[in-house]
Amino acid sequence: MSQKPSHDEMMAKADRDMEERAERAKAILNSRYTGIRRNQENVKKHKLILEKEMMARNVPEEHKSMLRNRLQKEENEIQKALRRRVTPADYESLAVIGRGAFGEVRLVRRRPQTTASGTTKSDPEAGKIYALKSMKKTNDGYEKSSWPCQGREECFSYS
Repeated sequence: MSQKPSHDEMMAKADRDMEERAERAKAILNSRYTGIRRNQENVKKHKLILEKEMMARNVPEEHKSMLRNRLQKEENEIQKALRRRVTPADYESLAVIGRGAFGEVRLVRRRPQTTASGTTKSDPEAGKIYALKSMKKTNDGYEKSSWPCQGREECFSYS
């Protein structure tokens, strides 16, 4: 017969669980802010390189401001592209590779990105081919199946 854990043991376990969650949250925040800091450092580095180049070439002041504005616009475009969410609409479907009870896998090609004015941006990912797995959000496939399975390996052992 197993003993029921004492109140102190349960509290100690709850404390450990809370500390683990706090550490995970701290790691997530740290990685996010590390990325933000890295982006800010890259922007400063690009500005410094531009300033050195302009100084070395004796660029007139009115032309310098135009180049600074262009660099700022390019940096803004880069930041927009980094924040942009990728959706299935960004890909052209080529073929269905497989179907299952919970979704399907398609062979897709990345479409070139277009700006609001209709021009295409230079996208290094455009034209690359990927496998895109899409899953149904409902559990209809699982609920309608005649045999339950606990894990993927067990599911494959039935087939």
